[in-house]
Amino acid sequence: MQIIMKKKWKILALILCILGLCVLTNLEGDSWMFLTKNLIDENDDKLELVAVRTYGNIVKSRTDGLNCMGILQGNKTAIDIADKIVKTANADLGNIEETDFNSMVLNMTKDCKAYKDVLYSNSYSHKDEIKFPIAYALKIHRSVLQFEKLFRQVYARQNIYCIYIDMNSPESFHNAVKSVVRCFDNVFIASNLEHVVYASITHVRSDLQCMKQLVNSTVDWKYYLNVVGQEYPLKTNREIVHILRRLNGKSSIESYPHTHVWRFASKFKLNDKGNALIPTSEKKDPFYLKWEMYKGSAYGVFARSFVNYILNDKEAGEFIDWLNDTSAPEETVWSTLIRHHSGPGRLNVTVRHNQNHQLSRAVIWAADPQKCHGKFVRTVCVYGIQDFSWLASQPNIFANKIDVFQDSAIMKCLDEWLKLKNDHSDPVITLNWHYLNNLPQVSGKQ
Repeated sequence: MQIIMKKKWKILALILCILGLCVLTNLEGDSWMFLTKNLIDENDDKLELVAVRTYGNIVKSRTDGLNCMGILQGNKTAIDIADKIVKTANADLGNIEETDFNSMVLNMTKDCKAYKDVLYSNSYSHKDEIKFPIAYALKIHRSVLQFEKLFRQVYARQNIYCIYIDMNSPESFHNAVKSVVRCFDNVFIASNLEHVVYASITHVRSDLQCMKQLVNSTVDWKYYLNVVGQEYPLKTNREIVHILRRLNGKSSIESYPHTHVWRFASKFKLNDKGNALIPTSEKKDPFYLKWEMYKGSAYGVFARSFVNYILNDKEAGEFIDWLNDTSAPEETVWSTLIRHHSGPGRLNVTVRHNQNHQLSRAVIWAADPQKCHGKFVRTVCVYGIQDFSWLASQPNIFANKIDVFQDSAIMKCLDEWLKLKNDHSDPVITLNWHYLNNLPQVSGKQ
């Protein structure tokens, strides 16, 4: 059958195919519409959809011209073609409203069994993974399309997932995310959601909320990983498990002496609208224990023992309270607490990105020598397709940052790369053990 559709819906279908999403729209009973590459007529505004009663045939991607392995090997022709695909996709994305994606995801998840049978049929776990569950906090505020892709890549049945949605996000986004979450027993939306304000204590509280709920779950998880919506895994779940086992109960938190003392020398408060942090003239007293302050990333690899310390230690709680009226406390809290952690895994050495010690993230800052082929946003590289080769070679667990609305092809290539490793490689052979063994947080040596 043929259905006349608006131009934007045709473009939406094409984009979703590029991203590898099976687009499912409920018809009657258990019949579903699958968008297929071969049934898209590019010469008019007609989109042919086929109703099927089986869910085994995943739609073929619209990216036949995207040669990810060629890009990985630095093939110029492959890179040039990829650049053209990205430009076309980006132009098309500009014609699509976020609410359109939200509606599409709502339709995709109306039948949870069909949704999971199609998109999560490959979520097989090895024995070593099943015995080592991981707790995730996925902190998101926009693009349900990118969230769904990220979640699909990190999902494993033995893990547990806390989804923290910024209350600043529109209701349609919340509803779309909830429609995905309701299809899984090991995924939940965090309680006590807040309006997250840049560089404020709300970032810390989002982690604390997920930590509390994850600790109270019945899953005996070993590590806590906090991830934002504009990140993407560089390692398979099995590889991540091997990396975490090598940490042997230690955390991997970036931590080095804090030089931005202005962040806690005076007090900060929210503006009258409650949507931005502003400085005040009121001097702030030092933390009563006279701890040295350390700085680092808000995101890391948290051993469960460290999470228990954060949640239950009296001094840790008092320190977090002291940070309430400081600037960017998320870049102070974990990096300082790991230095005063009274349990196993206390950090006594410097761990920092510019010394290639930040295990959890592959990130390019504006001051770094590595070239960014995408663009910088707030001095952080948002990767482009030409960064794929570099990312694939990195020993880190996640890439920060990736934005589907800037470059959708890089997510597609990372998907191929992860599938290739998951199907055909052994982490014991492929992981960079020299890097892991020599990390100061592992070896204890600077």
